[in-house]
Amino acid sequence: YLLLVTIIVIISGCADSPSIKSLSNQEFINILFADDEGTGIEWSDESGDDSTGEDLIVRSSSEACGEDDCGTLRYITNTSAEKTIKSVIKYSYNAEGFPGSASREYVIPPGETVRIACTHFCYVGTSYTLSLEAINSIYLEEEGN
Repeated sequence: YLLLVTIIVIISGCADSPSIKSLSNQEFINILFADDEGTGIEWSDESGDDSTGEDLIVRSSSEACGEDDCGTLRYITNTSAEKTIKSVIKYSYNAEGFPGSASREYVIPPGETVRIACTHFCYVGTSYTLSLEAINSIYLEEEGN
């Protein structure tokens, strides 16, 4: 009898564990980009422009981020002293066999740095890698020109 009760309790506990697959798309986006300064966009053109060359730098910091501080914060820096950059970054992930991607747009003034997504995201104690690729980076034209 005790063994049967123990098995039922274990099974009940597993059934109550939320799965990442049960999240709505908006809930998932909120987890992925909680510390991010970008704007979500739809991006279908995989072969974007990269006219900014070495003026755009993506780096990781030692600052923890995400639920349970499971990742480290990443930044994007515009090293140009004169030109604003607009960059689109595509993020890819695979969570419990649930692959996906999302794109974010960032506008980075000359010499400025902005926060982008964490290196990982966590859900219910499990860490997932969030990879990124800059798919479109252009200089913005000055107003009036």
